[in-house]
Amino acid sequence: MSLSLQKERKNMATYRISKNRDNPYVMINKGFIQNPSLTMQAKGLLAYLLSLPNDWEVRRKELPRHFKNGIRSISNVINELISAGYIKRNQARKGNNCFGEVKYDVFEDPDNSE
Repeated sequence: MSLSLQKERKNMATYRISKNRDNPYVMINKGFIQNPSLTMQAKGLLAYLLSLPNDWEVRRKELPRHFKNGIRSISNVINELISAGYIKRNQARKGNNCFGEVKYDVFEDPDNSE
């Protein structure tokens, strides 16, 4: 390493947020982040969903409250993640042959979705 680069690195500062129980880290598999077939929006939404507690129920209509994106944009991203295998959509049927509640299962790795 050159002397000028060493001096430059010494002058660089790193600013971090203090970590404690009120501000925890999220640990996720970085494979989907490096997947070139996913859009930035899909990577961001998947990272957000994976940061939520394991028992969190994903509701498509509630997600716009957490983002600037509208329901149509978020629905398109969810459909992209479904096609890529990162989300599985399950819809129950009511007794009178009507559609029931939709549940979404979210996966870090699409190969483990089955």
